[in-house]
Amino acid sequence: MKRHLSNFLLLWLRDGLYCLATTLSSASVLQAFFLKMGMESGTVSYYTSFTQAVFLVFSLLFAGAADRCRKTKRTATLLFFANAAALLLQMTLCLLPESPALFCFAAFAVGALVNVSNTVRVVFEYRMICEVIPVERYSLYSSVSGIVCGVAGILPGVLLPLFYGRHDYTAVTLAVFCASGLFCLMAGVLNGCLRLLPGKEGEEPAEAPKGKPSSHRAVLGREDFRRLALPNFIRGFGAGVVAVLPLLAMKDAGLPKEQSALVSGVMNAATFLSCGVYGLLRQRKIRASTLGLAGSCLFFLLCGAFLGSPVWFLIVLFFAYCGYNIVCYAIPDAVYQRVEEGVISAYHTWRMALTTLGTVFSTAVIGLIEETVSGTVLAVCGTLSIFLCCLAYHHTMK
Repeated sequence: MKRHLSNFLLLWLRDGLYCLATTLSSASVLQAFFLKMGMESGTVSYYTSFTQAVFLVFSLLFAGAADRCRKTKRTATLLFFANAAALLLQMTLCLLPESPALFCFAAFAVGALVNVSNTVRVVFEYRMICEVIPVERYSLYSSVSGIVCGVAGILPGVLLPLFYGRHDYTAVTLAVFCASGLFCLMAGVLNGCLRLLPGKEGEEPAEAPKGKPSSHRAVLGREDFRRLALPNFIRGFGAGVVAVLPLLAMKDAGLPKEQSALVSGVMNAATFLSCGVYGLLRQRKIRASTLGLAGSCLFFLLCGAFLGSPVWFLIVLFFAYCGYNIVCYAIPDAVYQRVEEGVISAYHTWRMALTTLGTVFSTAVIGLIEETVSGTVLAVCGTLSIFLCCLAYHHTMK
């Protein structure tokens, strides 16, 4: 029990530091920075689609790697360090000579490195969680982690607009990227301090007996996975809309570029509240899939976010993102309660690969039509896709 508590505390602190890292290099910061550096808004959407495509390709390449790895925790720690190095490399974007073509190429190249390191780390994280905490307590871990991340992410979202308003834009962004990499590095150090549960030390992955399918085939052969394949793909359309919300806020809600980080601040504040609510409701034994369906209904509020001022947008976004975040926690929670440990990493990876494929398509389409289609129309499509996905999970994960 003492080891469980120690690992929970380390994981929560690690997640808080990593949330600081990701908030400082989030879409709210990057998309405004790219626009400031002369990148077209359509190209910014293509950048989002490109990074999601990188996630898709490398998650599939490494889908079964964690289930075969002997040192999952050590590998995940090294990937934290690689992710930190890639985040620090973003600083070079602030030092490039004025050349739109060169900046665009460098932004895509660095974005690829950041997403490759993060993608492979996530694949190993799916399995590592099973080795450091009891899976039946995953909802406790995830809900408290969300609260910690919400608190950690609020401050940058509030402070960055102040710094951008008083200091040179490029200099502030340079410091932000530096801090992002350092926070990720500290998160990796904490990940290395985790202790494996009894029975997990030195445990080698079991080799599949002859005639028994690999983790990939075992996942693809599951009836529940096949039934949820299309819903997972459709969910990517909603995730694609969320990925470009900072861009839509600047275009359709009139939010100034210097204040775009407020979008991340509001999202993290919503994460804080929704994770607290989610944890309490799960303690009352309400099914994860039921909470996910309720969250998807709340997410429909996003359809009215673009009908007023920037302040109205941020207020509506807060409540809508509460619903979206509940969905993001409910779906993996439902999977962890249903799927056995031997294929959990591959299951999550293929599930997310389908969602990412939908995100790639949606962000690419948004890049083509965002100048002619309103944010309200995109919000309707995105919220409906999330609802249909959660409806399928609610029916399948009974």
